[in-house]
Amino acid sequence: RVHGVPKTPKNKLFAALFSIIPSRGLYNQIEQQDLTHFSSFLRKSEIITDKDDIQAYNIDWLKKYKGECPLVLAPSNVQQVSQILDYCNKRRIAVVPQGGNTGLVGGSVPVYDEIVLTLKNLNKVIELSLIHISEPTRQAEISYAVFCLKKK
Repeated sequence: RVHGVPKTPKNKLFAALFSIIPSRGLYNQIEQQDLTHFSSFLRKSEIITDKDDIQAYNIDWLKKYKGECPLVLAPSNVQQVSQILDYCNKRRIAVVPQGGNTGLVGGSVPVYDEIVLTLKNLNKVIELSLIHISEPTRQAEISYAVFCLKKK
């Protein structure tokens, strides 16, 4: 149940919507100490706190879902992604990963005040491998790429 929402809204549509929205959970809110920590290994340009700049991350591609994220982090390598997730796990800070934010169902939009972890800077192919999968009736070849940030 969402805090501050009546248990039985008068409108049946709202009642149905409120029944599927998860509660915020027991996550910590972002504090100045968190920004200080992220500043120790991310560049200033990789820490986005300006409300106008954040709006693009708070709304989905179709402009149907809107979040309230106060902070966007844009790491430039996988080590930084690991550091961010490790820290947020220890501090119990919720994180929403975001690729291109082009999904159609709002899955990459923050529901409450989570940190958005944008992967937009992880845009350089560093390895390409082929996997061959054999099945009784057909064979499929699947390619995958491991991405890393471009060097700046």
